[in-house]
Amino acid sequence: MSGARSQYPVQGAGLGLRRALVDKLMANPPADIDFMEIAPENWIHVGGALGKKLR
Repeated sequence: MSGARSQYPVQGAGLGLRRALVDKLMANPPADIDFMEIAPENWIHVGGALGKKLR
């Protein structure tokens, strides 16, 4: 399995987006986070102000 690791080296650091983090991240986006992961099951059927922020 070590061959698979060297074939796909780590290219950045990500964070799983949680509802509680949205306002803090929008106010002060951290430069050291390369991507955000959004789990659909946590965000499906989210509407209102929080849904607009996600879009």
